[in-house]
Amino acid sequence: MDFSGTSDPYVKVYLMPDKKKRFQTQVHRKTLNPVFNETFIFKVPYSELPSKTLTFSVYDFDRFGKNDQIGQLQVPLNSVDLGEVVRLTRCIQPPPENRLGEVCLALRYVPNKNKLNVVVMEAKNLKKMDVIGLSGEHAWT
Repeated sequence: MDFSGTSDPYVKVYLMPDKKKRFQTQVHRKTLNPVFNETFIFKVPYSELPSKTLTFSVYDFDRFGKNDQIGQLQVPLNSVDLGEVVRLTRCIQPPPENRLGEVCLALRYVPNKNKLNVVVMEAKNLKKMDVIGLSGEHAWT
């Protein structure tokens, strides 16, 4: 945990159950409401989509220590219609006892190329992970 009252968030995206293939957004410094707008493409045949789950893990970057996981959300692909672009805003888990923020994303499947396009657009109202004015760098005076 850092000291600024903000976070240095980034998101890791997995297409489960295969956790080997993952993507990661850029780190956004000193914000609880980062705008990512980053697109990632998973190659996957259409017939396999119903058995897949997109997992978004949100972290607070820590330059000198272990990055803190803020939370995660999962989107089972059998629960969304990928015939069109899907825009979702879902709460980061684990609610209900702690509201950790939200992640906004868009999904689009391109059948003729067997590609699932995933856009991590932004996060909102992230949990504060820093405590006093210095984000992720533990600067001492």
